Formats: sequence, C-alpha cells, structure tokens
Amino acid sequence: MSEVTEKDVEVVMLAAMEAFHGHVRKMGADRGKPYFDTHLVRVAVRGSSNLERALGYGHDLHEDFPYDFSVEKMVEKGFHPVIIDGIVALSRKAEETYFDFIVRIGQRWFTAPWIVNVKIYDLEDNMEGGKEGSMKDKYRFARHYLQQIKRTMPTAQSFNSKGNKT
Repeated sequence: MSEVTEKDVEVVMLAAMEAFHGHVRKMGADRGKPYFDTHLVRVAVRGSSNLERALGYGHDLHEDFPYDFSVEKMVEKGFHPVIIDGIVALSRKAEETYFDFIVRIGQRWFTAPWIVNVKIYDLEDNMEGGKEGSMKDKYRFARHYLQQIKRTMPTAQSFNSKGNKT
C-alpha cells in the first residue's frame, strides 16, 4: 500500500473544512469558536506523520456525518484507504459505550498505533481549558488507559520478519 502523502492530508483537510463549516465548539475555553479552526487544526498539528495529521483533521467526520462520510463516500472523495480505516476506527458506534469505544481503539495499538496516538491528541485537546467535572474525568481516564497501552504493549513494527522483538 502506498504511503500517505501531503496531498492525502489536503484532501481530508478540505473535506473537514467544508463539512464543519458553520459548526462551533460546544465546550472548553474556545466555546463558540469555529470547530475546524480550533479543535480539528490543533489535533492535526500534533500529528507526527502525514497519516496522523490527516486523521487529526478527519477523526470526527464519520461519527458526526455518517451519511456524507460513509466508507463509500470517503472512497469517492479520494481518501487514502488507511485514512478511511483510521477515521472509521476513531468513530464511536451507536451501540457502543464510551468505555467499549476506548477499549476498541486501544486494541488497535499493535497493528495501527497511529489510531491510538490521534485519539490521545483528541482527548488532550478536549481537556485543555475545560472545567473540571465528569466529562474531563472521562477524557482523563481514557487518555491514561491508552497511554498505559502505549507504555506496556509492543507494536507490530517492534518485531522483525522472523517474529523476534527488535
């Protein structure tokens, strides 16, 4: 599979910019400010690769706009397949509890660590400037859980072609 390029990032960024046009933040210090310009940009710039930056821009698309950003529509819009996989993985399913959602993301660490990284960036941004309370506690717990997975579990990239840890 081909590597995610800056052009792939731009495709997702422009789609998110259009989708979230007119939407504003509902919480935190930047409440009432444009959602794309605040949250999505901040999550994207934390990314250390084109893939993480693309997911930073697109992580809320499938969950917030399930019809416009179904897998089929994302393919039509030219999203890279690994970006589509990440966006879907970062979307909470209707029948999932929040805890089950976070556990499912944590289970992707071995094969797709970028998904866990982007969720941590998302959680950290959601916690910044917000008031203390149950929502911030929920995000803090989720971040701690995912960080523990990162600290204690290897990724597939940690092994060589013979299956030995590198």
